[in-house]
Amino acid sequence: MASYQTTRDQDMNRKTQEKLNNLPEFISTYITKNAMNLASTTRYGYISNYTVFFEYINDNIDRFNDKKISDITLEDFSTIDYNEAEDFIRWYSNGRSKSAINRMFSSMSALYRFFIRQHKLTSDPFLASERPKIDEVKMVSLKKEEELKLLDGIANGEGLSDRQKKYHERLVSRDFCIIMLILDTGIKVSELVDLDVDDIDFKDKTITLPYGKNNIRYVTIRDEMADMLSSYLDDRKEKLDPLGSETALFLSRKGTRITPRSVQRLVKKYGKLILPDYKHISPGSLRATFALDLLDENGGDITQVSKALGHEHLSTTSIYINASTNRNSKATQ
Repeated sequence: MASYQTTRDQDMNRKTQEKLNNLPEFISTYITKNAMNLASTTRYGYISNYTVFFEYINDNIDRFNDKKISDITLEDFSTIDYNEAEDFIRWYSNGRSKSAINRMFSSMSALYRFFIRQHKLTSDPFLASERPKIDEVKMVSLKKEEELKLLDGIANGEGLSDRQKKYHERLVSRDFCIIMLILDTGIKVSELVDLDVDDIDFKDKTITLPYGKNNIRYVTIRDEMADMLSSYLDDRKEKLDPLGSETALFLSRKGTRITPRSVQRLVKKYGKLILPDYKHISPGSLRATFALDLLDENGGDITQVSKALGHEHLSTTSIYINASTNRNSKATQ
C-alpha cells in the first residue's frame, strides 16, 4: 500500500502537470531545472501562482490578449515592466492575505532570478514593488510542567465525556505515543503519519525519516519512548489491526493509516481539555516545544536543533532563536 506521503506527492505531481500543460514552455523549463528539488506541495503552489499571473496578463495587457497562454515566449515575458508588475500586485492584493501576496512575490522572483542567471533576462520588475510586512505570529510552546500535565491528562482521560471515554480506552496508547513522539523528537505531522512499523528500530532506538528529496535521516528515541511504542504496538495489534495487514505505524479507529487532519484534531482536543489556558495547541506547538527545549539544553546551538528538526537550511531554524530568548527572559522575570 502506498504511504500517505507517496500518495500525496503523486496527487500533487498530477495536478502540477495538468497546470503546466497550459503554461508557457519556459515555465516547464524552470520547473524541470530548478524546482524539482522542492516539496511537491511547494512546487504546486509556485505553478498555481504562475497560472494566476499568466491568466491576468492574458486578460489585462493588450499585447497578450490574442495570445494563447501556452504560446507566450520568454521574449514576450521579458517585456513586462515595473508598472505592469505593480498593477498586477495591486490587483492580486485585493482580498488576499499578506502571506499569499508574499508567496506570489517569492514565486515571481524565483522565476526571474533563474532566467537572469541564465542570461536570458536582464531584470526583475517585481523587485521595486513593496512587499507587505507580515505581522509577527506568537509562537506557542509548552513549559516542562505543562508537557507532563498534557501527557498525564491523556493517560488519565482527563475532561473526556462518557462518549469520548469509550473511544479513549481503545486509542489512549496511540494518542499518548503520537503526542509524546512529537514532544520527544520534533517530528512533523507529515512525517508522523507516513511512518511504518518497520521504520522503528527498537534495537538501535532509532526512527527512519525522509530528509530532503531522496535522502533519509535517523532520529534517536529515548528508552522510555521506545517502551511506549512497544506497548502501543501490542495494543495496536489487539485493538486496531488484529489481522496484521496494515503497515502504517499509527492507525485510525477504522484500522487505516491515520491522516494529518486526525492528528491535528486530537492534539487540539487534548490541549483544550487539559491546558485550557492556551487558546489553541497544535502539532506545531509541540514541535516548537521540542525545538526550544533542545535549544535550552544545548546552550543555544542552532546547528544541532536544525539537524534534529530535519531542516536543510539554518535560516529555517532561526525563528526559534528569538522565541527561546523571549521564553527565558519571561522565566527570569
